[in-house]
Amino acid sequence: MGETNKLVALIFKEAARTGVYDQRAEQGQGVAVSIAEPYLAMGALDEIEKKAKEADVEIKDAVIAFKTDEGRIKIRQTKDMTTGKGARRGGFWGLVVGFILGGPVLGVLAGLGLGAIAGRRIDHGLDDEFISKVSKSLKPRTSALLVLIDEEHAEGAIAYLKSFNAEMHVSDISKEAEEAIDEVAGDEPVAQAVEAEFGAE
Repeated sequence: MGETNKLVALIFKEAARTGVYDQRAEQGQGVAVSIAEPYLAMGALDEIEKKAKEADVEIKDAVIAFKTDEGRIKIRQTKDMTTGKGARRGGFWGLVVGFILGGPVLGVLAGLGLGAIAGRRIDHGLDDEFISKVSKSLKPRTSALLVLIDEEHAEGAIAYLKSFNAEMHVSDISKEAEEAIDEVAGDEPVAQAVEAEFGAE
């Protein structure tokens, strides 16, 4: 097997937040509408960004994925966590989330003629059990903090990530798969499709 890095998913149970009313509420027909936002995952990421170096832990990059009350998957991108090394474009993480959770982005790849070639390389680089567990765990009012870690730093980083109160899943991700995702993500129509599917409202 070729060289691999680690992809870690921390699944947080987000509290329902209320206070926004729809128009029916004004007519006495409704109640407050819950808002799904990844507050716990964002708090964990903020702590990782601040304390990882203190804990002698190196993280390549990370992204937050969450499911809204309407069932839409959204992502919140992060800043470069390693001051220029290993930064990931939104397209990269959008494709990773798409492959894990499914959705229209994969159909876009097939429509562009990129799905078969890239899909084979990526499928061989992502563990099916990891994909299954993460996709089943990510429900409305939960969030997933996806963290990419170099193999050489994996042991210490994973031990540190276990300190968070979250369900954890870990998978190898081959460098070949990373390169394939990067390659496809550089295609402008793919980047636009990812932004349309996962971008902020």
